Amino acid sequence: MQGDDRTPSRSDTGPATSPLGGPAPGPVAEVVTLASDLIAIDTTNDGDPDTQGTERAAAEYVAEKLAEVGYEPTYVESGGRGRGNVIVRLPGSDPARGALLVHGHLDVVPADASEWTVHPFSGEVADGYVWGRGAVDMKGMVAMTLAVARGLRREGVAPPRDLVLAFLADEEAGGKLGARWLVEHRPELFEGVTEAIGEAGGFSIILPAGRNPAIVDQWVRWEPGTAAGPGRSTSPARVVASPLRRPVVFVSCAPADQAWAD
Repeated sequence: MQGDDRTPSRSDTGPATSPLGGPAPGPVAEVVTLASDLIAIDTTNDGDPDTQGTERAAAEYVAEKLAEVGYEPTYVESGGRGRGNVIVRLPGSDPARGALLVHGHLDVVPADASEWTVHPFSGEVADGYVWGRGAVDMKGMVAMTLAVARGLRREGVAPPRDLVLAFLADEEAGGKLGARWLVEHRPELFEGVTEAIGEAGGFSIILPAGRNPAIVDQWVRWEPGTAAGPGRSTSPARVVASPLRRPVVFVSCAPADQAWAD
């Protein structure tokens, strides 16, 4: 592990099984195992920048899983104790092409166990689902990214261009102690990146009757609404640093007879 000489705290979970019940392809079972393990690591972000970060254990787990198949991941704590991040690069066959960044966050919003039918940090697998805080936002995608990265390395696949994988802290509080800190203090980790894929890659919506969507494409920072609070956006003039500044699409469900402007 580059950048930190500590031994990851979690042990190997062993070969992937099929916890969904019945036979499942190896990659699917591996994703289930990784997602369940990650959910069981409590990485609650309460939004207070003065509290110790909770992402370290999850970042160490990710780094361990990458190192198992031959990667040399870089572990970095970003702007605060415990704000663990992991970045790794898989070289591509054409170094002249811009690198692709695939990023996900390790932190989750708070969860009250009394409001859950299963413990939010159990990672329980039941009824064909992996249950817990972060299953959707966004340890499920982190697990898929990790499984794909492990598969590419095991099979010796060189992608068409460099792949930079980033597993980040502090997204739920806006990323100041995560993505923003990294691009300000460790920009070399993202050298050559020209495109990025992350959490807001696409979504579906159901519009109420009598409302039309208005699509706005602009350079902004978006802080999504979650259980921790409402969403909000900043103007293009106030956009903050991120691993890659990119257009974000917003959908406004304004009444059909009302022009949407702001």
